[in-house]
Amino acid sequence: DNVEELSQEKQKQRTETAMKLLDTLSILPGVVGEDINKDILNSWVDEARAIFEESGLVDIGDSKIGTYLAGSQVGNDGIWPHESVRDVLERIKNKQIEYGIICGKINARGVTCRGQYAGGSQEKELACRYKEDAEKIDCIFPNTAGVLRSIAEKYEKQAVIHDQSVEIGY
Repeated sequence: DNVEELSQEKQKQRTETAMKLLDTLSILPGVVGEDINKDILNSWVDEARAIFEESGLVDIGDSKIGTYLAGSQVGNDGIWPHESVRDVLERIKNKQIEYGIICGKINARGVTCRGQYAGGSQEKELACRYKEDAEKIDCIFPNTAGVLRSIAEKYEKQAVIHDQSVEIGY
C-alpha cells in the first residue's frame, strides 16, 4: 500500500515538475538563431510526451506541448509554424497537440482594438492569410495545413461576431 502511495506521489511530483518546466521555457528546444534543430525539437517532444504518459496525463500533456509549439517562429519559407514544428505535427498527428497549437496561436494574439464600425475586418484578413498558407504547404505538410485551416475557421467565426456587433450597434 505504501509503495503504491509513494508511486502515485512520485508521479504527481513528476507531472508538476513537467508542467512547471513547460511553463518556464521561453524558447522552443532546438532554436538556433532563426532556425530550429529538428532533431532536438523532436527529442524534446518525445521525452515530454513520455513523462506525461507515465503520469497518466497524456491529453493534458499533449495539449500543453501544442500550446508551447504555438510559440514557434515562422519557417524559412515565411509561413508559420517553422518547418521543424510542422515535422512534429506530421509525425505525431495528435488531436490534442493540434488543439493546443490552435488555442495557443489564437490566444497569443491577445486583445485587439478596432474602430467602432470596423467589424471583423482584422479577423477576415488573418483567416485569408492562414487559408493561403495552408494551400501553399498542403502537399508537403497536410496535417499542418489542416491546423492552419482550423485557425482560419476560428478567425472567420470571430469575424462574423464582430460584424454582427456592428449591425446591432453594439
